[in-house]
Amino acid sequence: MGQLKEAAMRTETAIDQVRRELHRVLAHMRADLDRIEILMAALSAFSRPVPDYEPAFRNMRHLMLTAHELHQTAGDDRHGISDLAN
Repeated sequence: MGQLKEAAMRTETAIDQVRRELHRVLAHMRADLDRIEILMAALSAFSRPVPDYEPAFRNMRHLMLTAHELHQTAGDDRHGISDLAN
């Protein structure tokens, strides 16, 4: 009887070890799949072309104007301000 009981305990211990190892492997696989999902999303986002971009502000426009054009636009701006005041 004693040998039969010991064999059954060894079998249960082996099954428990396999079960624990399986749980460990599956946990690692889930973590790897999460990383793969994140990397695939990043790859998808970076593989699309950059959309056209037109900034809403025009601060750099004055660099392309001549002195005469700058003077005219400054006059236009002053009129706009004075018109708002009236």
